[in-house]
Order: sequence, then structure tokens, then C-alpha cells
Amino acid sequence: MTALRSPPRGHLAAYAGLAPVTRRSGSSIRGEHPARGGNKQLKRAFFLAAFAALADPVSRA
Repeated sequence: MTALRSPPRGHLAAYAGLAPVTRRSGSSIRGEHPARGGNKQLKRAFFLAAFAALADPVSRA
């Protein structure tokens, strides 16, 4: 039986749409921008979890 391996962190961040995207067009590179795509439900779950953690002083520290 083969062991399950988790994908690299970068792959998970790209899937969720949290990884920055470099916009390129020919020879011009326009820097890093937030991704518009990704899994919207997963991105929202991460946002709500982070926002809820602000209420706890230990999490804020």
C-alpha cells in the first residue's frame, strides 16, 4: 500500500488562489498581484477563520 503524500504548499496556495501571480506580457513583467482565480469557497473559509481569530488575544499576538 502506498502512503498518501500531501502536495507542496505552493500547489495548495495556488489552488486556493492565495499565491501571488506575476503578470507577464512578452518582455514586460508587471510584478506580483493577488490572484483573482482559485477556489472561492476555500479562500473565503481562510479569510473567515483569520478574521475570527482576531477576537482572541492569543491569536492576535
